[in-house]
Amino acid sequence: MSILPDIPPDICEYAINTNGITSPLVIDLPHGGGIYPDDFRASCPQRALELCEELYLNDLYTTPTLTAGGVVIAAKFPRTYVDVNRAINDIDPLLFDKDWTEPTDPNGRSIHGHGVIMRLIRAGEPIYHRALTHDEAHTRIEKYYSCYHNTLNHFLNTAHEKFGVVYHLNCHSMPSSVLNAHFPHAPPDFILGDKDGRSCGLDFRNRVANALKDMGYRVAINQLYKGAEIITRYGQPAWERHSLQIEINRALFQNENTGEKNKNFNQLQSDIEKLILHIND
Repeated sequence: MSILPDIPPDICEYAINTNGITSPLVIDLPHGGGIYPDDFRASCPQRALELCEELYLNDLYTTPTLTAGGVVIAAKFPRTYVDVNRAINDIDPLLFDKDWTEPTDPNGRSIHGHGVIMRLIRAGEPIYHRALTHDEAHTRIEKYYSCYHNTLNHFLNTAHEKFGVVYHLNCHSMPSSVLNAHFPHAPPDFILGDKDGRSCGLDFRNRVANALKDMGYRVAINQLYKGAEIITRYGQPAWERHSLQIEINRALFQNENTGEKNKNFNQLQSDIEKLILHIND
């Protein structure tokens, strides 16, 4: 078993029940961080950055996961600083003060400005009015990105070694405006992504989907959000390593204009607790 190194509290955190790990359930929350490093030096409005934070997922998932004996890993830095759900070589050459000569991913999200280091906050709106240096990129990847992945990988391996299987939920929330544009008649409440069956077994995916449907939620599978780097990297269903991305419609639990919890939050929190207990049963 690998030894978990010291983790700076401004990079990521993990939570485990006082009784230790008694379940093969691992939850990771990569996009909820709100600690902005001093060297970020973004030029866009702070509020624009904050709107990219996926709020309250800690509140939804942590307590039931710990009750079930699982582990929760959460990033503390914002995705706009460095996005751990992008490939390490999904680099946007337009960010830098000189040519980037290292290999890059030609099929990544950098072409849209949303690579491992984001260039655009949204279409046409830059995050920076300056060029970044190569050293800045390397620091973000080596210090923040690698720390998160090393922590997540440690606990996935720990669970797999202990139980012979690991059930990993990579948890996100999605803007209702995007859903309404793509699903104008009946936007889903949840979207499950498993890279078209490549990152987790069908039984696990169906277990999650059916539990949500039985609670009355609309569930889409591998539509719009099929999953990204994290489940691609860690999902190996043939080896009993099951990684599933789960997206929640933010309108279910949040006022998307103010960022505050809405009146439905408690109900969703209760239903997520039921989901976690069902997965762990």
